[in-house]
Parts: sequence; structure tokens; C-alpha cells
Amino acid sequence: MVRENVNLKVLIIASGRGKRLASLRKNVPKPLVKLLGLTLIERVILLSKECGLRDFLVVVGFEHQKIEEHLAFIERKYNLRIQSVYNPFWDKGNGFSLLQAQPFLREDFILLMSDHLFAPEILKGLILEDFNNYGGILCIDRSKKSG
Repeated sequence: MVRENVNLKVLIIASGRGKRLASLRKNVPKPLVKLLGLTLIERVILLSKECGLRDFLVVVGFEHQKIEEHLAFIERKYNLRIQSVYNPFWDKGNGFSLLQAQPFLREDFILLMSDHLFAPEILKGLILEDFNNYGGILCIDRSKKSG
């Protein structure tokens, strides 16, 4: 069954320290690392916006003030709704971020990570799905990684 009215919130996890990107962080939290002139989190938000999504909940933690300041800039620049929620347990994993977001989620939502980039076609296909048929949908990358 295909979803008729796209009214999804985008939940973005942006709370961790970003140890894997430590060499690129240069005194900024991972979501604020720049790639080709835009921060990682701005790229994820713009990919979502390209798919018609405009309502965002971002769970922040490590260096949350810097991220919240940048989110306010993105919200104004692109005329979006971006709410942040602080996760005091940001160093304990993504599950704790989901628990902090739970009180703010009353509708179907798309869960994204602030540092995972993807082709917009993937998200466009997802937002058309009727989640009631599944309870949830998980996208994974089955491509082989070198190294």
C-alpha cells in the first residue's frame, strides 16, 4: 500500500562524540564537519527537504550548544521546522537518543543519522510506504567495503 499524504517527521540522531571522524572534526562536533562547503547535518536535512520533508527533530548531546546554534541557522535559511532535544546520556549509544526523542514523536517518522549520506531516491521510496503494514522499515547497505 502506498502512503497518500506525506506527513512525516524526520528524527536525526546527532548526539555522539564522533570518534571515527576525530581526525576530520578540527574542534567541531561530527555533525558540523564540512563536506564540499556544507556541514554533514545540513546535507542530511537538505536531502530530506528535497524529498518534501520539512519537520525535523534532532537529538543532540556532545557539544550540543554548537549544533543547536547551527540548526537555528539552517532552520532560518531554508524555512524549516527544526526542534532539538538534549540527550544527557549521549555517550551511551543511539538507543538513549531514541528514548529522549520518544515524547516528541506522535506520528510516523524517518530515522536518520547526522553523518549518513544517501541518495534521495532511497528516501523518496521510503516516504511513500505505508508504515502500518510493517511497524518499521530498515534500510541497509549490502555493498562490500574495501579495507
